[in-house]
Order: sequence, then structure tokens, then C-alpha cells
Amino acid sequence: MDAFIQIPKTMSTPADPSAPSPLTSLPPEMRNAVYEVLFKRDELVLIHNAEAYHSKPPDRSECADDKDFQPALAAFDRCYDSEIGYDTEFYHGFGLGIPLILACRQLCHEASRVFYKSNIFTISRALN
Repeated sequence: MDAFIQIPKTMSTPADPSAPSPLTSLPPEMRNAVYEVLFKRDELVLIHNAEAYHSKPPDRSECADDKDFQPALAAFDRCYDSEIGYDTEFYHGFGLGIPLILACRQLCHEASRVFYKSNIFTISRALN
């Protein structure tokens, strides 16, 4: 018995072949320039685990009653308020290019190449 599942290959075609497409109307150099504006950063791209970086809200089930939960919640709120804006070094604006990457496979492939080739990534906090 064969353990592999055969996945049929499919070809994608534009919904309207007569409509102008950035893939055919823009030369590759111009498309790469657009990708660089969206995905190239001069500074290090810091990657972090948000759950480890930020404080966690208290779990009501771990508190005996509201007398224990309310102070824990107030302490979390104070800590959370003090952290607002603290992680701006982790924001790089890559989200602006996500719709472009999701548009089609070719755009995803081309933009991903620029994203990974032109940036230096570093993990800001390793977890045990």
C-alpha cells in the first residue's frame, strides 16, 4: 500500500485575461522596487514571542474568590498600561504588504524573496 497521497497539479489562470495585471504590465525591476519599499528594512528585524514578552492576565480559576482576583487584575492593568508602546522596536510595518503577498502565488514568491534576502532577523528573547 502506498503511503503517499497524490495531489493533482493545477494551473491557475487570471479571472479576466484581458484585464491589465501588475505581473505583465510592470517589469520585474519595478516590482522588486515595490517589494523593497514594503519589505526591506535597514535595521535588524527583531522577532519575539509576545506571550513571553508581555505580562499575562490573572486567571479567575486560580483565585479563591473576587477578593483575591480583583487586586491581581488591578496589578495586571497597571503593568499592562506601563508596557503600552514599550515594544515599538518589534513593529516593522510588514503588515502593509500582506495583501500583496496574498494576492497570488507569483507575487508571494517574488515578495518573499526580497523579504528574506534583504533583512537580517534576530530573536530578541529565547525561551527555555
